[in-house]
Amino acid sequence: MRRSLLVSSVGVAAGALATAGLVGASAAAASHSARAGHPETRGELLRAVLTPSVPADPAIFGVASGGAPWRLTRGQVRLGKSGRLLVDVHGLVLITTRANPVPDLAASLYCSGTLAATTAPVRFSAKGNARIRATVSLPAFCPAPAVLLNPAAGRSPSEVKTTIYIGFDGAGAAPATRAGKITIFSSPNIHLSTSPESANGITAGPDGALWFTNPGNNTIGRITTLGKVTDYAGKGIGNTWVITAGPDRALWAGNWDTHSISRITTAGKVTTFPGTANTPTGIAAGLGYLWYTNWAAPSSIGRITTSGTSTSFTAAGVVYPQDITRGSDGAMWFIDGGVPGADYSIGRITKSGAFTFYPLADYPGAIAAGSDAALWFTYPVNNAIGRITTQGVLSSFTGPSITDPGHIAAGPDGALWFTETSAIGRITTNGQVTTYAVPGLGTGTGQADIAAGPDGAMWFTNPATNTIGRITTSVTH
Repeated sequence: MRRSLLVSSVGVAAGALATAGLVGASAAAASHSARAGHPETRGELLRAVLTPSVPADPAIFGVASGGAPWRLTRGQVRLGKSGRLLVDVHGLVLITTRANPVPDLAASLYCSGTLAATTAPVRFSAKGNARIRATVSLPAFCPAPAVLLNPAAGRSPSEVKTTIYIGFDGAGAAPATRAGKITIFSSPNIHLSTSPESANGITAGPDGALWFTNPGNNTIGRITTLGKVTDYAGKGIGNTWVITAGPDRALWAGNWDTHSISRITTAGKVTTFPGTANTPTGIAAGLGYLWYTNWAAPSSIGRITTSGTSTSFTAAGVVYPQDITRGSDGAMWFIDGGVPGADYSIGRITKSGAFTFYPLADYPGAIAAGSDAALWFTYPVNNAIGRITTQGVLSSFTGPSITDPGHIAAGPDGALWFTETSAIGRITTNGQVTTYAVPGLGTGTGQADIAAGPDGAMWFTNPATNTIGRITTSVTH
């Protein structure tokens, strides 16, 4: 029945900038946990000290450091849940001249490695002082928030050099950890499944933990970044395949056996909406709703409000849809598993339910939005990673290190991370692939999932060993 399901068988204008040779780098700075906070940023998502860049610093989220060593007397960034962003910079100057040659400064906010907003430039004094007060539009969920300081040649937004940073916050953006360090967590409360009729989803929650499906005992699991595991039972939870964070700061999950969508609070309270779904195999937040795929015929794309009202959309091209995600164009993008030899595609659906389909030669596995504004997906049978722009231009990447890729997710480092046979893979937006061995991963019939965590690492499920794994990225903190 599920032959095509998922994985089983399946990257200077003004003269002042050029003269400064803006590059930069630095050591990580200590961060402060969110306390009561500034009156303008109650309920802080981020409070951290700022760090200057120096030439040895690597790119962060695909953004290059400046071209000269900078020093900073002091600096701090605060981000409130309302989107209020406060940045205070004092004494950010070149080490060589002890002066600042850049006329203006802006700040860019990243959520899990994806650019969310850039402030308007403000005056940046010769002594290296600047004060940014802005309200930015936050996405519904902003895991691992991080801020980069961008030089600007003037006060126009078009004059901000978002491809260069001269400072960053030491909590969310600091390149403090070597990528590829793997930690495996086991617990009596982990109940993954290797059944071909199950999947083992994982997602970052709004509470700073990771949440995952436990199809092995029909519960929802939660693991902190320190490895403490709890599981929650609830009416309607049955062979739950997929889970995501919703716009209401709760978790939402799709139940294969009970044909339903469930809402789980961060305290573990479960509310299930029966009859809302038909074998849901993908779920994602977008456009104020939760969107999910109804795999079994008659296949459709479902949408549910946070109060539980559902709507479904279908078209001739919707054939066994599976994974789904929100694209940079505001639409939802999904994969069509098709039937043997036909109807493989990448689908796009707007908020009003209008469909567009982009045919593929073979069936895809999973899909995720990349930091380059394109959609990235896995090609399990072809041992490839695919990419499609929001205009529908397709390309693919192959190599000997890509073997039966399964799930895929955007990383906080600007790359895409994916599961494959006995390894976790990483592909940059220009196609460079690195793999990290995870014995047993992907070799069972159950499906391993992967997601970016709030700590800047990637987290994955491994049904073959009934464990949860964590792998560091270059921005893990």
